Amino acid sequence: MRKLTILLLLLVVVSFADVLFAQIPDDNSHSAAGLNCYIAEDFTLTNRGRIESIEWWGWYYSTIDGTFDLHLHEDQGGFPGTILWELLDATATLTLYGGIDFYLHEIILDESDYYILEEGTTYWLSLHHNSDYTFLWSGWSNGFAAASSNGDSGWVRHYYDHMFRLSGTDNYSAIEEATWGQLKAAHGLAD
Repeated sequence: MRKLTILLLLLVVVSFADVLFAQIPDDNSHSAAGLNCYIAEDFTLTNRGRIESIEWWGWYYSTIDGTFDLHLHEDQGGFPGTILWELLDATATLTLYGGIDFYLHEIILDESDYYILEEGTTYWLSLHHNSDYTFLWSGWSNGFAAASSNGDSGWVRHYYDHMFRLSGTDNYSAIEEATWGQLKAAHGLAD
C-alpha cells in the first residue's frame, strides 16, 4: 500500500490552464456593443484545445448585475452558424479592471461544460447580457464581429473586434481513465 501511495503522489501533476486564444484590452479599447442584442466574435485556434474558462471585458451602462448567455457557433460563410455549445443564464465573477465600471468577467466551466475545439477551424463566441440595456462588450473599432437580435439567425456585420480570452488545455487529446487494478498491474504492484 505504501508503494502505491508513493507512486500516486509521484503521478500527481499540478496543471495550470493554458491560454488558447486571447484578444486583450489595450489603450485603444473602448465600448463596443451589447445593448439588447447578441454579439459574436470569430476566432481560430492554432492547436486543438479544450475550453475550461472564458473571460471577457466590458462596461456597464447602469446596474452591474444579471447573467449571460454564451454560445459557440460554427462558421457559416463568415457569420455565426449552428450553435455547437451553450451556457445559459451564467453568472460571471467580476474584477474591476483599470477603470471606473470597466470589468474583467470570468466563468470557470464545470467539467461537464468543457468543450473541445479543433485547430484551424473558425468558431464564433457569442455573448448576451440578460439584463437588457446595461452591458457593453469592450472592443477595438478596427475589426469585424457580428450582431443578432435573437442569437440564432439574422446576423449582420458589426465593426469591432471584441476582447476575450479562452483558457483550458492546449494540444488537448483525450486521456483514457485507468482502474486501480490497471495502475497496479502496470507498475508491478500487488494488492
